[in-house]
Amino acid sequence: MSNCQHEVLSPVDGAYVPIESVADPAFAQKMMGDGFAVAPSSGVVAAPVSGEVVAKYPTGHAFGLRTDNGLELIVHVGIDTVNEGGAGFSSKVEKGQRVAAGDVLVEFDRAALVEKGYDTSVIVVLLAVPEGPGVQKPAAAGEAMEAGKTVAVTF
Repeated sequence: MSNCQHEVLSPVDGAYVPIESVADPAFAQKMMGDGFAVAPSSGVVAAPVSGEVVAKYPTGHAFGLRTDNGLELIVHVGIDTVNEGGAGFSSKVEKGQRVAAGDVLVEFDRAALVEKGYDTSVIVVLLAVPEGPGVQKPAAAGEAMEAGKTVAVTF
């Protein structure tokens, strides 16, 4: 493995949230892995990396991606939004599809979810990270993020 640096971009426009501050203990305690979240200002969720869609939940609230260098991650839209059964979510990709960083994964009705009391944080969990220098998080809490452009994690 070369020591070239890889980047994970913000999946949505909004404000950076450290994973430890996410309102769901499973994410905050890093039970599935390290990562970060973004409190969204839009309802358009983009792929934070280029790779293959290896998992797509039928409800459209979560996607698994794997990069060519072995990084595996989940993009999870909101906390407990699975309870909506897919209402308000419009998936734009299918399992097995290749995506480029910045490609739209899903659009969701942020206002409707907020109105129903959901936390709409878009959470990125790193499930498997290739060997290397380790995960670095250059963004600070509250920092403005731009979907598919702002770097949230490097490794």
